[in-house]
Amino acid sequence: MKSDNPFLHCVDVLDDRKRVRAVLLDCFPTERVKANVLVIAYDSGIISAIKDSEIIDDALINRLEKRLITDYAINSDMAQWAVRFWVEMYGAEILRKTTIATTDYSQGNDDPIEVRPDKALYKQNKTNNTASVPKTDGGLFPNQQMIREASVDIEPLNEGDKLPKSIIDINMKSFNNLGIRNITCVVRKDYTNEMECTLKITGEYKGKVSKRIMLVFMCFNPQNELIGTQFNETIDDTFNGSDTYSTYMEVPRWETIERIELRAVLHLPMG
Repeated sequence: MKSDNPFLHCVDVLDDRKRVRAVLLDCFPTERVKANVLVIAYDSGIISAIKDSEIIDDALINRLEKRLITDYAINSDMAQWAVRFWVEMYGAEILRKTTIATTDYSQGNDDPIEVRPDKALYKQNKTNNTASVPKTDGGLFPNQQMIREASVDIEPLNEGDKLPKSIIDINMKSFNNLGIRNITCVVRKDYTNEMECTLKITGEYKGKVSKRIMLVFMCFNPQNELIGTQFNETIDDTFNGSDTYSTYMEVPRWETIERIELRAVLHLPMG
């Protein structure tokens, strides 16, 4: 097991999603795809699932991987890697959980998880003003081969500019299956800092639900790389009528947006 666990001496960070995301971006400065997948795993409830389990076994690991694959459309290799990261860094090294999985995460293995803290979050290409982010084999969504006529460069936009509807994909089937019959989505550029641009996402939904729903926002560049995520909007299981939502999502300020996907998943406790 590597000793460069980014959370080992700041366990309290794990209670704050923004701080977790910041630490992961610092650990994977040129691999934003990995950082985003780890944030997705965090949002899926993996921390509480590991904490609430008496032992780390194959059943727990398989359940965590399956949820990432089924509910968040992460491919199996990335799902396995993300679960392994959190099991090693949190379950084995921080909580010292008893491990009886096929792979003994408490003892490490021949291919340990590595993190590389760095001052620079991204390597910027001065020629085309885009971020250099390594590709993941097959992409996070290998079955999606959507080609668009237009994409949007973020940096030239002014604050308050609305992104075109053509880049917003709402998975209406996922909403209809859970009782939401209509939902809208508007995305605007909000503000920027040295490294990131914040997008403001607003909309309205109508319907009647019987189970708690989580709204999943995912932003992709033309290489089909995941460059931004947000999972903090939920719909209560007693909802009946219409309501609005408003949330924010951060993306690298020099990126190009190919599409922003919105889907609904059940908000279920893990463990």
